[in-house]
Order: sequence, then structure tokens, then C-alpha cells
Amino acid sequence: MDLYRRLKGAIAKRMYRFLDKRFHFGGELKFDLRAFACDHLGLSRCYDNGELKRRLAPAIRELEQVGFLEVALTGDRYKRICRGKWNVHFVQAGGIHRRERHETQQVRPPARPGGKRRPAIPTPAAAQEPAEEKAVAAYLASLSADGLREVEREALANADAEMKQALARCERSGTRRAANAYRRLVLHRHVLQVLKGGKTQ
Repeated sequence: MDLYRRLKGAIAKRMYRFLDKRFHFGGELKFDLRAFACDHLGLSRCYDNGELKRRLAPAIRELEQVGFLEVALTGDRYKRICRGKWNVHFVQAGGIHRRERHETQQVRPPARPGGKRRPAIPTPAAAQEPAEEKAVAAYLASLSADGLREVEREALANADAEMKQALARCERSGTRRAANAYRRLVLHRHVLQVLKGGKTQ
């Protein structure tokens, strides 16, 4: 209830009430974008999908800022299903994403024909320091949608070769959770460098 009182936006408050009830059944949720925004949050059905995303963006950033939602990369938040149809994806902060880090550390590449495994994929480090996580989350939540996309591009472009190879291997082997964990780690490291170096986006 204290977290709810800290929220300022009406959409953020409606989103919090809706998601909070459903997070009791699992820390990861996925909804049809139009059904979520229009049926559950009351946004107009006259909006196209792009406008719905823009209307949701401030509320999502507010929920990320207060530590209710995990900060997500643009490609992780919305997934195109087919023409005109999108899903929106949420992970509860401090919940399943921490378990995913543990699971990711134990991911092994699929076996080759004949039972031989491919070389082990380098794994992301364990959970970061809470203070660092808070600083990174606050920085990302302060960005506009365009700003976040630009930071994501810079993070992937500047990632070291080993990390890029590990991400590519995860994507080829179809281990989506591991790939997402690598992307988050790449972004986390990049933002830490930005913060420590005093750079601005």
C-alpha cells in the first residue's frame, strides 16, 4: 500500500493494482497489448498500437522507478505476434528475474548428434550489488523510449567480444532466458560505465 501511495500517475496506479493481484500467481506476466491497455487500464480503442505503447510508457517507467517492475529492454517489453498484434511482458522486480539469473548460470548448450556437447557458454555473473542495481534501474527509468533504445544499441555495440559470442550462441541455441539475461548484463555494465564516467546520454 505504501508503494501505491508513492505513485502519481492514474495509469500507473491502475496498472499497479491490476498487476499486483496477478503477480501472486507468478513473477512473470504476458498480455495481449490491446486487451491489457484498453480492457484493463481504460485506454481508448481508437489508439493504434504505437500510441498505446506511448501512453503506457510513463506508467511503466514510474513502476520501474519505484522498484515494482524490472527494467526491461525495448525488445523484451513488447513482442510482435503477427501483423497488428503485440504482447506486453512484465517481470516483477526482485522476483523471477533473480531466479532466472540463477537458472542462466546453469544453462548448457544442446548436445550435438552423437551425445557430444558444444563448448559451454560463458555465464553472466551472479546478482549485482543492490546499490548498483538501484542506480542502474533509476538511470534507465529516467530515459525516454528513444533514449532507452539508443542506450541499448550502444551497450551491444560496445560489449566485449566474449559477451557478444555468448549472446550469439544463446540465440542460436534458442535459450531465450539466457539470451535475455546476457542482454540485461550487457546493458547493466554499460550503464555502470556511463555513471562512473559521468557521461550523459
